[in-house]
Amino acid sequence: MHNMITNKLINFFPRFELEASRNLDFYLALITPFFIAGYFIALGVSSSLDNFFGVMLLVFGLILWLKYRRFDVPVEMKRIYIMGLLVFLMVVLHAVIGRDIEMLFKFQFENLRNLLLLPFLALLLVTVNLNAQGVWRLIVITGLYTLVFSILILIEDPVRGEGLLRKAIVIGNLGMLFALASLVAFFGIKGKFWKALALLVFFSGFLLSVLTQTRAGWVAFLIAVVLLAWTFWQVNRRNFYILMGCFVALSVLLIIFWSHLPIEQRILQAVNDISLYNDGFSNTSVGQRFDMWVIAFHAFLEKPIFGWGVTPFKETFFVFLERDLVNYQIPADGGGFAQPHNDYIFLLYHFGLVGFLMAMSIVIYPGYLFIKHINKYKKTNHEQAYIALTGLVVIEALLDFMLFNLAMMNKIFYVAVIIIFMILYATLKYDNLNSTNNCNT
Repeated sequence: MHNMITNKLINFFPRFELEASRNLDFYLALITPFFIAGYFIALGVSSSLDNFFGVMLLVFGLILWLKYRRFDVPVEMKRIYIMGLLVFLMVVLHAVIGRDIEMLFKFQFENLRNLLLLPFLALLLVTVNLNAQGVWRLIVITGLYTLVFSILILIEDPVRGEGLLRKAIVIGNLGMLFALASLVAFFGIKGKFWKALALLVFFSGFLLSVLTQTRAGWVAFLIAVVLLAWTFWQVNRRNFYILMGCFVALSVLLIIFWSHLPIEQRILQAVNDISLYNDGFSNTSVGQRFDMWVIAFHAFLEKPIFGWGVTPFKETFFVFLERDLVNYQIPADGGGFAQPHNDYIFLLYHFGLVGFLMAMSIVIYPGYLFIKHINKYKKTNHEQAYIALTGLVVIEALLDFMLFNLAMMNKIFYVAVIIIFMILYATLKYDNLNSTNNCNT
């Protein structure tokens, strides 16, 4: 019975190989994908259980490090967590120089602080050893939560910002992230059952983004479709036409249910906010963001190299507001913003060009590796081209979320980094095995 259950777990998430001996590494590799799925789902539904799953993943990584006392991972992954370590040291340095150690524990800097944990995460994912099919299955299985969550929202119909939609932006963006990753998985995953699940997650994740009214996700979707269409046109024309078919089918569904969906309302709201902003009124959802961006960028220009460090953005906002750079009117309750609602400007403001380039390299460098992998295998191995394309789409979505909201400053960043690390390892491992086989022949 034990062997039968173990074999089913091994086959559920396909891997390159596992240790033959049933040691600690073997059992950690078996259970870790389920903890990753639990972590993703807990984040996706804004459950406090995400802390439990996150701590368990960290504990697994620490156990492996204590056992081996080294980080035996591909050099490309080492470069990424060295970049993360440099960003962490930069944050610590700002906190020490500014004599504000509490800065390290503010929510805006939580993810930058936790970049110190990247080596343990990398070691854990290397031990799990998922191949392309295993990564896709994990994404699809996890993404099924979007179907359940969408149904619950349709039943309860909560007000945005309350109940199930208390963290609407995070919920919606994560839904779109899984939708886009599952859309690419649909073209590469093997088996009719898994393809059907991938397509289901795509539609349910897209629906979740619509129900939560997260406009950033809709922009990410349009950019991703262009990216996929351009890639499929070069790699496989048949898949290009299937993609266009999915796009048309989705468009038809949107037209049919248009009057019941909040898309037009949110688009008109954005257009109206922009119109009011041009007329000199900033106190709207979009207008406030524009003013925050303008002030943060002007502040960055005053300290472009290392930024303002521990100086709270809220203080700087009110100081620069007196220079009549923007039209924002301070409300009766004092108003103000703890951060500029844009990851790029947030990084430039606090850490200058140096910190900005170091932090962005954590995302851009894997993107460069994925593009190389796609170009290398687009004519010879579609599975490898598509798994790298999945990573590229996740990066595209993350970069889009960073523009409109604080994706790098909240836990969407964790989900993206874990998926990127899993895909990066799967591509690097295949490259290594392929090179070894070519040398042997």
